[in-house]
Amino acid sequence: MLAYLLAREGIPVTLIERHKDFSREFRGEVLMPGGLEPFDQIGLWDQLNHVPHVNIKGFKAFINQTEAFRVASLESVLGRHNLRWVSQPELLEMLVSEASKYQAFQMIRGDRVRKLIVESGEVVGVEVQGDHDQYELHGDLIVGADGRTSVVRSQMRTKVRKDRIPMDIVWLKLPKPVSGFEDIVRAYIGRGRLVIIAPTPDDKMQIGFIIPKGSYKELRQKGIASIVEEIADHIDPELAQHLVTFKDAVVNPFLLSTVSDCVVKWWSPGVFLIGDAAHTMSPVGAQGLNMAIRDAVVASNHLVPAILNGAKRIELNQACEKIQVERMKEIQAIQKIQARPPRILLKNTWWARLLLRIVPRLIGGEITPRRDARFFSEMFFGVTTVQVHPHEGKSPL
Repeated sequence: MLAYLLAREGIPVTLIERHKDFSREFRGEVLMPGGLEPFDQIGLWDQLNHVPHVNIKGFKAFINQTEAFRVASLESVLGRHNLRWVSQPELLEMLVSEASKYQAFQMIRGDRVRKLIVESGEVVGVEVQGDHDQYELHGDLIVGADGRTSVVRSQMRTKVRKDRIPMDIVWLKLPKPVSGFEDIVRAYIGRGRLVIIAPTPDDKMQIGFIIPKGSYKELRQKGIASIVEEIADHIDPELAQHLVTFKDAVVNPFLLSTVSDCVVKWWSPGVFLIGDAAHTMSPVGAQGLNMAIRDAVVASNHLVPAILNGAKRIELNQACEKIQVERMKEIQAIQKIQARPPRILLKNTWWARLLLRIVPRLIGGEITPRRDARFFSEMFFGVTTVQVHPHEGKSPL
């Protein structure tokens, strides 16, 4: 996203992707309104609509296998920015395709960054490992958008604030039922477990089995089929039967060790972090992809005018500092919200069981979300206003 926003302003940018393509399993594939709006703002809405996706029409919560409440009519509240489950490989290829229309954009596939090149205390480039050789690339600013295991972050040796998340997630896919499977997200809560089930664009259903951190080893010893059977014990009987029937058809099972952290200082002279490299988001509330997109927009808002106006390195550093200041309020607020549910829902204490008995009586039935409701607003639209700014300046090309 950031590479596209820079290249369309004529700013030379090289995007390095260590894989040859994007045909692999991604975890963050839910676009909230706050992550969808930027595509509308930059004129890529039609292209986004051609990316395979499922419009999520609502949400159902089950407590101890019985439906407790539902959130319906999301589309009537959110309109064209209704949340959707997207194919992230297709989304990335769309962005690369659009960026490739600009002369300023270059992409290198299949090579990986090994280390940062530092001269006189400033990062001036990267050392890259190709198929057969190593080479160097130099630039005025190196942006680390390389995720939770960021090489750029580790090379910066920056301090990281970590939040303890008491859960891990077993991710797997199964064929979805032929009929009667609504395009909604289902959450099953009870007995110290949480199961999330959602439809995906490839006609399957994604299952997230949230378990207490450290308990996967015991589960794994039982085998995947047994894990599916345990998941079935926590969901409604009708869908449980489907899971048991197709337990041998599991696709891409893997354990996601959940992390929530934030780099104390996202930048050093000549280098800057965004997305999960700067702040790894918990899977709670499906915020990671959206926060990364919003990072890119804010980064563009500061970097583009600085570069087009001939910024020197010190001014680029100042722009990076401003980006972090602007983004930190939202990141800290969202991570604070994300930390609460697991600490309650994964406990199997007497008070947790009592709470789960009381909640359906307090909420009950169908809920129509209100855009001005704080929790709904923050999780769907973000905590701060993120708007793509128009830029005027002399192209460096």
